[in-house]
Amino acid sequence: MTRDLAGFRIKSRRLAGGGSVVVSVLGDVDIATVPQLDAVLTEAAADAGHVIVDLRAVTFMDSSGLRLLVRKHQSARDSGHIFALGKPVSETVQRLLELTAMDRMFVFDDLP
Repeated sequence: MTRDLAGFRIKSRRLAGGGSVVVSVLGDVDIATVPQLDAVLTEAAADAGHVIVDLRAVTFMDSSGLRLLVRKHQSARDSGHIFALGKPVSETVQRLLELTAMDRMFVFDDLP
């Protein structure tokens, strides 16, 4: 599935074996695009026990984007699922994660 919004794109794909879904994000993750990303991540979590978010092509992320990732991580943990960020992430996202010390909280998986 692919969703587009003025330079922002989300694409999800199921990995072989069916237990994992990769959600790839391109563009700015901000207050305008978070609702679309939230919907795709919610759908992916309902379909798979392991969600990997590919943030290599994210050019900007504000606090609403970070808050969404934290919320999805906590929800997955509470339900016994895995919510991981694909590594590597973009430099922009890496800097945000390091500044907020969230790089220590998230699980990071190598991207397939």
